[in-house]
Amino acid sequence: ADKEPSVKYTNTNNVPLYVSLRSYANIADTGNYFTFKMDDFEVGGSGSQKAIAWNTNLFIVPAGSTYEVILSGTCQITRWMEASMPVAVGTGGKTVSFRG
Repeated sequence: ADKEPSVKYTNTNNVPLYVSLRSYANIADTGNYFTFKMDDFEVGGSGSQKAIAWNTNLFIVPAGSTYEVILSGTCQITRWMEASMPVAVGTGGKTVSFRG
């Protein structure tokens, strides 16, 4: 996705949205992290304290909700991917039972 940190986006789909973020903190210092906010609440994030770190996080944004990534220190988002949840999953489609 062509997205930028510190910009509030809205999930305009009528199904939930998967947001996958890969982050990198490139120096061994304190306070290198990102925060993921949904509807103005901090719901997650990732980072490092005095270590170089690569992290990948997955968030699910409900239909109509806002979301935003806030960076701190040297943390970078190196990959930002989004995908709409399939309608059958996001809207309570046909129930599937597994036998085993």
